[in-house]
Amino acid sequence: MSTDSPERSLSRRLASTLAASMVGCIVAFAAGEVMMRLVAPPLFNHEMRIYDEELGWRSKPNLVHYRQVEGHGVRFETNEMGFRDRNQARNRVVPGEEQLPIRRIQVYGDSFTESAQVELHESYWSLLRDRLNARDDGSYWEVESLGVGDWGTTQEVLAYERYGYPTDYVILQVFPLNDIVNNSLAAANLASSQDAYRPYLDPEDDYRSVTYVNPKTTWWRQHSRLARFVMQLATAISGPWGDEKLYPSLLERKKAADEFAKTYGIRGRQPFASFLLNTFTVRPEQFDIIKVGWDATDIAIRRFAKLAEGRGAELLVLVTPHNSQILPEVVDFKKNVPFNINRHYAEMRIRNLVEDLDHVTVIEMVKLFEDNRSVVLPFVQGHFNRPTHELVADRLAQAIPEAAEGP
Repeated sequence: MSTDSPERSLSRRLASTLAASMVGCIVAFAAGEVMMRLVAPPLFNHEMRIYDEELGWRSKPNLVHYRQVEGHGVRFETNEMGFRDRNQARNRVVPGEEQLPIRRIQVYGDSFTESAQVELHESYWSLLRDRLNARDDGSYWEVESLGVGDWGTTQEVLAYERYGYPTDYVILQVFPLNDIVNNSLAAANLASSQDAYRPYLDPEDDYRSVTYVNPKTTWWRQHSRLARFVMQLATAISGPWGDEKLYPSLLERKKAADEFAKTYGIRGRQPFASFLLNTFTVRPEQFDIIKVGWDATDIAIRRFAKLAEGRGAELLVLVTPHNSQILPEVVDFKKNVPFNINRHYAEMRIRNLVEDLDHVTVIEMVKLFEDNRSVVLPFVQGHFNRPTHELVADRLAQAIPEAAEGP
């Protein structure tokens, strides 16, 4: 009868110990994963947002939150999907002796559509619904908002793929000042503290597929709540790692962005704010990271338009101005940047982008804002004030019949 040598016996014991350790790790990981899913701790460090595996983030469903906006309170409430809107039944019957035909609009956008600076009924899309229903046209209009603060156009396309359905109209609200940066993988971590979670159209794949700042980390974040919790805990204790620059405070992120802008020759008290105006210059004068952002934006808008066409919807692209585009405010920025600024560049580029597409209308707002400066200014926390929401709703209501009369 043969016996193992001491070396072979030691090897077997080590192998057995290693196997037991691996099994123990797997069991511990599985137990931790189950516990995270049962306990459901906060998985996104934001009082109003939750992590979304596909979209990056959206608002917490069924949230009621009160915000302080320039000395008065604003109620911020969300529906069961996590968007700032009321719950809407898509098969709802309008009460009455005769059933009115229901016409529907979906609105996708960023913080300008979320409209957290005003009450829900004061938002431009809610006012649009009121204006359309005030018409005596024999129809009842439903307007559904799917806007989330800090979203880029890629996220809005992905949301339309998930939540979209056949409607009469769909509105894509585009804010070029920072949407272009939010759409640029090369500009990650500059304009937002949430870019580690944001999906981007991949420039390495001609913007056909979706990628992330750190695809490996994102894979774990998407597939394991335990891993997601550990990452969040590690970030809180020791700070970010790799390409995921999750700045611990807004002040630190702003400082980093301003220092970055100075490397491009930007001067003034707000270097990065001036840097963003590079999105309003012709391509030869655009910085490389802005070129990437505009290319991704072009693809995203056309992808959105194709989806709308497939769902039988007229598309309205609402190009949202910022107060820095309205004279004379833009003059203060021009002297601090080494490029020429064309305040209408974004509108012209998007109009040219979709000119070969049927059932697409670009809503240009810069001139309207200039003509109504006393109404539009000042913005509230960088966003529309209440009268401006009225102005935008009026313009969109005018565009609805215009689009309906088209081919």
